[in-house]
Amino acid sequence: MRPRLLSAAALLLALTVAAPAARASHYPLEGVSYISEKDRKAFEQIKILDTMELLDALLTPEARKSVSGKTGIAVDTLLEYVRLCDLLRIRGVGPKMARLISLCGVTGTAALGKEVAAPLLEKMKEKNKVNLVSELLPQVETVEDWIQQARELPVVVKER
Repeated sequence: MRPRLLSAAALLLALTVAAPAARASHYPLEGVSYISEKDRKAFEQIKILDTMELLDALLTPEARKSVSGKTGIAVDTLLEYVRLCDLLRIRGVGPKMARLISLCGVTGTAALGKEVAAPLLEKMKEKNKVNLVSELLPQVETVEDWIQQARELPVVVKER
């Protein structure tokens, strides 16, 4: 009986550790400021209710074209949304930080993995002064952690 208990505990531990790396967090669309009310309602019509579902629905150009046809949302806008949702796979990055990182020209986790923390944080500070995205900004160590996480994540968004 002990080996089974150990196996179950090992499996639970593996799932607990591995799951956050793939999907750090997701948010109901009504709580995500970068998605317009009109677009949120269009997503609700096709049963997309949170950022995880949005990420899954928009991973490929074909999928974005299909969702565009169903919702009337431009494909370019859908690409921007999926890139932001991709950033939410990073533990510690919420909708505000994803938006701020995006304003710095970082288009998803693959691009974030190529950044250097200190210069990125300086860009984030500059963009935040102009756009007032967040009341608090991360420390450089936090940005370093986000970059490291991004390097370890698989690329899931197909740009073309």
